[in-house]
Order: sequence, then C-alpha cells, then structure tokens
Amino acid sequence: MKNKIKIALRLGALLMGSISAVSHANIKLEHHIIVAIPPELTIVHAEPFNSQLECLALNIYREAGGEPYEGKVAVAQVTMNRVAHPAYPKDICNVVHQKKYVRNHAVCQFSWYCMKHRPVDEMNYALCREIARKVMFSGYRMRKFKDALYFHTVAVKPVWRNSFDMIGRTGHHLFYRPKSRKGEILLASAD
Repeated sequence: MKNKIKIALRLGALLMGSISAVSHANIKLEHHIIVAIPPELTIVHAEPFNSQLECLALNIYREAGGEPYEGKVAVAQVTMNRVAHPAYPKDICNVVHQKKYVRNHAVCQFSWYCMKHRPVDEMNYALCREIARKVMFSGYRMRKFKDALYFHTVAVKPVWRNSFDMIGRTGHHLFYRPKSRKGEILLASAD
C-alpha cells in the first residue's frame, strides 16, 4: 500500500477504484470512486511530513516515554495544541526545538531538547511513533486535554504553574491551559 501511494504521489496521478454493492433484489450495483491527488502533494513534500512525524514521536518519547498511553497522547496533544496556537511556531519541529536564552543559558520549551540524550528503546519509540501518527494524521485527541498548552512532572513545582489552570493529571505529569478570562467559562471534560 505504501509503495502504491508513493507511486501515485510521484506521478501526481488519479487513483481509481470501484465499490460493488448488492441491493435487496440481488442486483449488483457498481460505483466508481475517483480521488484526485492535489498537485501540491507530491513526493517532494512527503519528506517534511516524515520529519514532522519524527519530531513529534521523539518529543513524546523523551517527555513521556515512561508514562502510560494516555500520558503519551497528552504530550502529543500539547505539542499539537501549541502548533495551532498563535503564540507558538506553526510547525511541529519548531515547537519542539523552541528555546530562548536567559543570561546566555538556553532554556528549552521541552527540557529534553537542552539535555544529553540517552539511547532509544526501540519498542517504546515504535509506540510513541504510532501515537504521533494517530495524533498527526488521524486527528486523535482526548477531550480532557483539549486546551492543554503546558505540563510538568509532579516532581517539580515551577513558578509558572500558578499562572495557568490545571486541567488534569496523567501518570507523573500535570497539565495546564491558559487561565480563563473573567466571565468566560472553559470546560475540561473527562473522556
């Protein structure tokens, strides 16, 4: 299947298929489906999708590799929520790699990015990559973390946490959203 998609993308061709259905009277009906691949979606553009997927998967792995499935999804969702938010870069890798300098010291949005990296556990990374794929391409989300833009481990108490509304905990992480404005109601519903 993957090779067929690559070929179709390379050629910018039309994919054609048919669906057959049987009515109550046992009459075979055939419907043709034509799916046009937009010219802007070519093999040349597939590589950025792969690098974005890898950035998201690595962020999930480094931030929540030891967390339960829900924790991994929540970290992926925070990353995607930042991409969608006007205050953050519009691309996953730029969000993950975002840092600022305070007195010549790098401060990363995701702490792992500023630290040395330990070897990758292939099975865990494969799960993180699958979660990244679901979140990125299938729109998989948990309503509980709909507005989450920030999180931290329960082992620390960052000063910034009081500036936001905590909306939930999963595993060893607490998740936050921007504080609601006066009169505005923000609901964090559980799944």
